[in-house]
Amino acid sequence: MPEESTFGTAPATHGRQPGLGPLPVPRTSYIGAAEAVAAVCALLRRPEIRLLTLTGPPGIGKTRLSGQVAPILAALYRDGGCFVALDAIQDPGLVAATIAQRLGISGRGAGAWEDALHDYLRDKQLLLVLDNFEQVLPAAPLVAALLEAPGVKVLVTSRAVLRLYGEHIWPLQPLALPAPAASQPVAALAAYPAIRLFVERAQAVRPDFALTAGNASAVTAICTRLDGLPLAIELAAAGVRRLAPATLLGQYQGGLDLAVDGPADRPPRQQALRLAIGWSYDLLTPAARWLLRHLAVCRGGCSVPAAQAIASAGAAASLPPAPALRPDGGLPVWRTLVALHDQSLLWQREQAGAPRFGMLETIREYALERLEESGEAAGAHLQHARYFLQFAEQARRAWAAPPPGGWLDTLAAEHDNLRAALDWCAEDPSAEAGALGLRLVEGLWRFWELRDHLGEARRRLATALIWAAGEPPRRQGRLLWIAGCFATFQGDYAAARDLLAQAVEHWQAPASQFELSFALLALGNVTLAQGDRPAARALYTESLAIRRTLDQPEAIAGALVALATLAALDAQFAEAEALIAEALPLTDRPGRAYDRALVLLSAADLALRQGAQGRAEALLDESWALITTLGQRTGLAECLVAYGRAAVAADRPARAAQLFGAAAAQLEATGARLSPERQVEYDRQLAAVRARLGATACATHLAAGRRLSPEDARGTAPREPAPRAAVAPRPPAPLTRREHAVLASVASGLTNAQIAAQLTLSPHTVNAHLRTIYAKLDVRTRSAATRYALEHHLVAGPPEK
Repeated sequence: MPEESTFGTAPATHGRQPGLGPLPVPRTSYIGAAEAVAAVCALLRRPEIRLLTLTGPPGIGKTRLSGQVAPILAALYRDGGCFVALDAIQDPGLVAATIAQRLGISGRGAGAWEDALHDYLRDKQLLLVLDNFEQVLPAAPLVAALLEAPGVKVLVTSRAVLRLYGEHIWPLQPLALPAPAASQPVAALAAYPAIRLFVERAQAVRPDFALTAGNASAVTAICTRLDGLPLAIELAAAGVRRLAPATLLGQYQGGLDLAVDGPADRPPRQQALRLAIGWSYDLLTPAARWLLRHLAVCRGGCSVPAAQAIASAGAAASLPPAPALRPDGGLPVWRTLVALHDQSLLWQREQAGAPRFGMLETIREYALERLEESGEAAGAHLQHARYFLQFAEQARRAWAAPPPGGWLDTLAAEHDNLRAALDWCAEDPSAEAGALGLRLVEGLWRFWELRDHLGEARRRLATALIWAAGEPPRRQGRLLWIAGCFATFQGDYAAARDLLAQAVEHWQAPASQFELSFALLALGNVTLAQGDRPAARALYTESLAIRRTLDQPEAIAGALVALATLAALDAQFAEAEALIAEALPLTDRPGRAYDRALVLLSAADLALRQGAQGRAEALLDESWALITTLGQRTGLAECLVAYGRAAVAADRPARAAQLFGAAAAQLEATGARLSPERQVEYDRQLAAVRARLGATACATHLAAGRRLSPEDARGTAPREPAPRAAVAPRPPAPLTRREHAVLASVASGLTNAQIAAQLTLSPHTVNAHLRTIYAKLDVRTRSAATRYALEHHLVAGPPEK
């Protein structure tokens, strides 16, 4: 079945044999074809390439491309070229006769056509084009036999490869589309081949049609929904005769219903994309059809292990899987995946060194329809959700494994599948679906925070709170606390306060005191944001006391930084420095990269408030490095604001404006908000920049910064180090005998617990001594304290070898 019947026929003029048959003549332009035509012609001009197969999914333009290539290359052959359409036959035994008849070979008896072809082609030099070979694949050995004639080259179009020795494969790609969510002017959009094709075909049925600012978004969405497939775009564009693009887009939920308006002189299968895909689907084995249907529950493709897990959905739904497919992860699943890829119904990519399979959305839409009709959908979705819950929980347990952002990248690669699982859990009324969805949300909230999916997290958490009705108070409290934190990130303080107050109520039991400390700390953040510093201090202090009582050093850091923020706002800089000095070493361990980045950011804020921009930038550089490994845009935005403040202090207003613009763009993209105290400082510094540059120049630099990536904004101009002569070094205060003993133990590599045991002190006392030591030496980490002690001979160095 030819995919595009846009070719007429004309008598062969390229050669000396009048019976070689007609080559196609295009009736319409072939948009976006220049590179593909040139590449295919170059391949076929190479003497070692005798067989080239053009492959691709239904509607991609294989027939059209072969029709463009054939006239160009036929002129190079003494006997020209012959185009053989195989769409009318499905019996592989008829292929030889069809080719012979097209070549003008006289009638022969049954079974003699192959010999006749061999005799005829023995001394010929020609290009033979075999179009739509997929439904006669068992005839592939005939093609190999034709190639025994030394002067013959064969160009095949087929959705499946022939798997012959010496076969070269050219997979066609969809027409180029704009990047998702890219905002581009109309002229730029009109240059994309997919959109150009839509406009041209729309003008064929409605001459006054033009791409405008009013319809460009809808046209782009239609072409994207149709995967850039030429046949689908042509069919959809015909609908403009009756409906505007926006109406077309709104009327049809899926791409298959958009592509249903083909010309009457095309075969019925080409008058709707659904029928075109169905043609390929019907050619599959039962096992391949079964697997294709079940893989349709995946979004964005899936790994081989995921496909193997989903293949067991038949057993999960008490339905027998296809007999030839082993859903236990055996080799047949892999072979069936490869077969579907060879049929151009799945794409294959490499991801982290492993194969990943998926399908175009139009094919996936068709496969989902078949899945629903089969009665297997519930089992497939359930198995998909179970697998990706296990996947998410395993990734979350790997939080402490290096690199810091590794597990985040792992989850990001499967985010579409995780969303699909959550969507199904929300739609299915069963208790099992709700239980799976609840666990998924609990496993993904940290990922949503660190990868800036704030709005999505709040929507998912609202559903999770419904699922959690009837769960123990401790579990409900955790969800309320998480939801309150996300509301805080987006500056919705009224909602945050309500959610966090409920979390406090749910965590009043003695067994939930540690969790209670988190609710109190988060409630303190909201209280501070609403301007009540004394109440915030009380909440922070209570949270810290609980954590100290429970001896939770990693959690203590968060409360210390919160109190340091308050101290800095009140210009109590010595107190703030001591608190941060205690907090920083508590985050210097695996899995605490984000916590450490936040402590460093707070330390940089404190340094800026004291006018030490050089020290602030050094702290920001370390924080930036950690946040970059995590890929969190909100954290990078906060760093950019702080870099901008340092630039203001260094009298570099243009750089500051660009940094502020870049930060604003990142915050808007993520939906996050600066905390009110940092927003006040941002507004104050931006006002200073505007006064220094003037409103027009400031706006220009802000706009320039908004167009930069975070890394480019940070590197827009080299940062000049702060002049060291301007600030005299502060001599360290003398250490007490006990502090000297603690410092010596730190320098020898002992942990806090070991120091406490050696010096007969409590861990709390050791922490207090370390805070004082760090403040006296003006250092922030254990390694820095050790280095200072050795350089200034406060302790003995390591023994010489």
